[in-house]
Amino acid sequence: MSGSIVYGFTLEGERYRAGGWGHLLGDEGSGYRIGQRALQVVMQSYDGVLPPTGLTPLLIKKLNLRDISELKARVYQSDWGKTETASIARLAIEAAESGDEAARALIIEEAGQLAITAKALIARHPEFATTQIVLSGSLFRYAALFRNTFIQKLSGYYEELDFVYHEDAPAPAVDELPSAEIMELINKEDQRIAELIQPLIPVIAQAADRILEAFQSGGRLFYVGAGTSGRLGILDASECPPTYGTPPSMVQGIIAGGFRAVKDPVEGAEDSEELGAADLDEHGIDENDVVVGIAASGRTPYVLGAMRHAKEIGATVISLSNNAGTPMTLLADVSIEAVVGPEVVMGSTRMKAGSAQKMILNMLTTTAMIRLGKVYRNFMVDLNPSNEKLVHRAKRMIHLATGANEADIEQAFAGADGHVKTAIVMLMAGVDAVEAQRRLDLADGFVRSAIMGPS
Repeated sequence: MSGSIVYGFTLEGERYRAGGWGHLLGDEGSGYRIGQRALQVVMQSYDGVLPPTGLTPLLIKKLNLRDISELKARVYQSDWGKTETASIARLAIEAAESGDEAARALIIEEAGQLAITAKALIARHPEFATTQIVLSGSLFRYAALFRNTFIQKLSGYYEELDFVYHEDAPAPAVDELPSAEIMELINKEDQRIAELIQPLIPVIAQAADRILEAFQSGGRLFYVGAGTSGRLGILDASECPPTYGTPPSMVQGIIAGGFRAVKDPVEGAEDSEELGAADLDEHGIDENDVVVGIAASGRTPYVLGAMRHAKEIGATVISLSNNAGTPMTLLADVSIEAVVGPEVVMGSTRMKAGSAQKMILNMLTTTAMIRLGKVYRNFMVDLNPSNEKLVHRAKRMIHLATGANEADIEQAFAGADGHVKTAIVMLMAGVDAVEAQRRLDLADGFVRSAIMGPS
C-alpha cells in the first residue's frame, strides 16, 4: 500500500517499467501519497484554506490527539516514517466512503495520477494497448473509489484493456492430494471469504439502504443471474416469504433460461443481452424497483442486458461480482466487488465466488427486512407459521419475547390468528387482538413502537 510502480511484459519477454522511484521522487497513486495528501488537507482545513473535513476527527482519534494542532509535533517525531504516513490512507478511504468531498477529491486525484503513469508505459509498446491490466495491492482491493477511478481513467485512454485482480497464491495440483488435504485446502480458502467481505460492508450497506427505500415506496427487488449466480438469487428470494411473511412478488429471482435452468443448463441463454432485458419486462419492472445483477465474472451478457434495461427504465441497479472493474461495476448505481481470488478448482465459481455471493445476498435482504420492522429484537416475528415446525417456532418466539406462560401464549396465538407480532403486542401491552393490530398499523409494523403505544 505504501508505494507504486507500473510493470509491463511483452509476449517475447521484454520488460518495461514506469514509476517506483520512491516516496521522494514518485509513488504517484500510492498509499503513502494518499496519506501525505490527507495530512496536508487536514492542516489546510485547520487553517481555513479548505472547508472542514471528516478526516480531522478520524485523524484525532487514530493518533490520540487532543486537538489537530498537535499533529505537527506528532508527524515530526523520530518514530514517524513512510509506513506511518501510508497508514493514514485508510482514514482517507473511510472518509471518502462516508461522502467526505476532500477525501474523495484526493483519492480521485491520486488514482488519476497512477493512470497517467500507466498510460505512459502502455504507449511504449503496441502490445500493451490491448493487454490485460493486473491490479495488485490493497488500494485496488479495498478502495472502490480509487480502483474505479483508475479503471475509468485508463480505459478512457485505451478502450481495449481488460482488468483483473492479482492473487499471489495459486492452488496446488489438487489432483495429487488425498481427500483430507483437499478438504483442508477448500476449508482454508473458504475461511478467507468473510475476511474479504468485511471491508465491503459500507458499500453493501449502501445497497441494502437502496433496497429498503424501494420497499418503503412499494418497489420490489429482483435478482438477475445465470447458472450458480441465478440459482443463488432464486434461493434468497424464495426464503423471504416464509421467513419474513413477504408476498412472493416482493423479492424475485430471475435466471437465464427460466426455471428449467435451476436444474439443467440452458445453452446460450446467458449470452443474450436481449433475453435479459426481455425477462425483466415480463415482470413489469418500473422505476420503483431494484435490480441486483449477479455474476462472478462481472460481464455476463444476460445480466448486463437486464441491468442496462433497468437503468433505462429508471430503476436502481446494483451489481454483485467477484472481479474488479468489470462492465457490471461501471454500469451500476452501487457496485459490490467481492474479489475472492482463484478457486481451488479453477473456474468453478460455485465455490468461493458462490459462497461470497450467498453471504452478501443474505446481508442485503436480512438488513432490509430488519429495518422494515420484520424483526423484533432478534426474532423473525413476521414469519408465516405454515407448518407444525413453524407453529412451534412461532410460539417459542412469543415465549422468549414476552416471558408469558404456555396457556397465555396459546390464547394470544389463537386470538391473533397465528400472527406472531399481534400476539406479542397483546401480551406485552395487555390489549386485545384488535387493539394490538391497530397499534401495529400505526407503527408501520414495528413491534417495539406498537408495544409502547401511540405517542
